[in-house]
Amino acid sequence: MINFDELIDRRKTNSIKWTKAFGEKPLKENQIPMWVADMDFKAAPEIIEAIKKEADFGIFGYFTYDEYYESVIKWHKERYNWDIKKEWLNFTQGLVQGFNIAISALTRPGESVLVLTPTYYPMFAGIKNQGCQIVESDLIYDDNTCRYTIDYEDVAKKVKDNNLTAALIGNPHNPTGRLYSIEELSKLADILIENNVKMICDDIHCDIIVDPSKKYTPLASIEKYANHIISMNAPSKTFNLAGAKVSNIIIQNEEIMRAFKFQMERFCVSVSILSLVACKTAYSKCAYWVDEMKKYVWDNYNYIKEYIENSILKDYIKAVPLEGSYLMFADNKNLMKEFNMNQEDLNNFYYDSCNLSLDEGNAFGKAGIGFMRFNLATQRYYVEKAMNNISEAVKKLKK
Repeated sequence: MINFDELIDRRKTNSIKWTKAFGEKPLKENQIPMWVADMDFKAAPEIIEAIKKEADFGIFGYFTYDEYYESVIKWHKERYNWDIKKEWLNFTQGLVQGFNIAISALTRPGESVLVLTPTYYPMFAGIKNQGCQIVESDLIYDDNTCRYTIDYEDVAKKVKDNNLTAALIGNPHNPTGRLYSIEELSKLADILIENNVKMICDDIHCDIIVDPSKKYTPLASIEKYANHIISMNAPSKTFNLAGAKVSNIIIQNEEIMRAFKFQMERFCVSVSILSLVACKTAYSKCAYWVDEMKKYVWDNYNYIKEYIENSILKDYIKAVPLEGSYLMFADNKNLMKEFNMNQEDLNNFYYDSCNLSLDEGNAFGKAGIGFMRFNLATQRYYVEKAMNNISEAVKKLKK
């Protein structure tokens, strides 16, 4: 059993999360950072040992990727019954880089890319940097259930009204934590394919399905859709290896693969030998660690839900159902209404009054206004402290 409760001081380790707050603000003394998506847990011991062994060998020359590819293929077969072929695989130095290369491969300046909003904010920059237009389709949000669903009617309209060549689909969705069913994704994919729109599937959180009642199915594993998709995932989120900078790109369409490789070769994309050793070991030996981590995050989420329901926060804050990822979206619209806040006021409330650094909802697009994103891949000590801080801050507002 892994001790995920172990407190680890990351403040003097060059950690972005523990060095500064969201939006380039300074991280204050004793402030709790629950923003950028890495975990406060040590990597699995097998990964640490493998890196040490490679370092002790002492030669860091050029290397082949065959063993890493084998580990990726085996992982997808065992976890998702998806038979990936080696020739479908590529890698990039992180998923955001992969997304930028994918956009370059699929689009030309002046064309448009569909995004289901709210969405992970670096993707906006990737689209703009290619000279493309962002076309937003807001997810439908139910104020009663706090559940997000795809607005198919709006998607169909946006596809027909704009010069769309690509669409970004996140599953699980970031920041909402929503895991789409294969039926939902198929309905969306049918609309896009009918209009010759290629799909970029950001599935980086796919291994972290925390809700035990839910199951992830890769859209690209469905033969009908496979030829229209660039699928992206990574060991970085799954095993807390963000600094290793390795992401998997899965492309079954040969023409798209050639375009993707052409863009990769322009920038000489490669990774380090230690990164490859870490990621290969993770896929080969550390599934147990992932399963234990998911249970811990799920318990953190349920602790927050129960805390809200049984405290002063009940009338002001709602936890969006968390199905996949360790990132919880929180609805603060009642809090804003009660205390006459705008989004900037809300951001300052959490940063100053609650002494927390969170991802601010407006960063995810207009559809994120009224929300904050919490990273729950941290020790229960910090989760409890964060909730107590919020509760005390709300009490002061009411005085």
